[in-house]
Amino acid sequence: YINSSTLTVSGPIVSTGTSGGITYTGAGTRFMWVPSLGALRAGTVNAAQWNTVGTNSVAFGSNSVSSGAYAVAGGGESLAVGGDYATAAGGYYNTAARVYATVAGGSINKALGDYSTVGGGDGNTARDRATVAGGGANAATGDYSFIGGGNNHVASGSNATVAGGAQNTASSSYAGV
Repeated sequence: YINSSTLTVSGPIVSTGTSGGITYTGAGTRFMWVPSLGALRAGTVNAAQWNTVGTNSVAFGSNSVSSGAYAVAGGGESLAVGGDYATAAGGYYNTAARVYATVAGGSINKALGDYSTVGGGDGNTARDRATVAGGGANAATGDYSFIGGGNNHVASGSNATVAGGAQNTASSSYAGV
């Protein structure tokens, strides 16, 4: 145990072991390795964001939460929750909330279905197996639906596609706009 306000290390830092639980909970700024879970945390939390830690998960930044197994969260207030292998990679206030859900960046984006993906932009939502590549205020809610970019689109039909532009809707199965 090192009790110092300043620690200088020249070279690598190695920590091994398989025991030890979460020793610090609640608000604070810290670097935390949880050997029993193979989990890593670094940054600042203002409440209990790091009290629940997924196995082999990673969370960096401010108030980021990574509670699923193998989940990754980074950036500001990003959440990789509700499913294993979820990723909210960066940006601000992004949510990856199901198994294999991914948000790559941007702000206020949500991947809310299994295997859903949001590439970036702001205010986008993707549900089961759907993808929003970018843009703003887009919603790909049909299974396997896709929105390429632009703004205010809805792809609600299964396998529906909206390539871009503004305010387009693809509501039938296999529809393309």
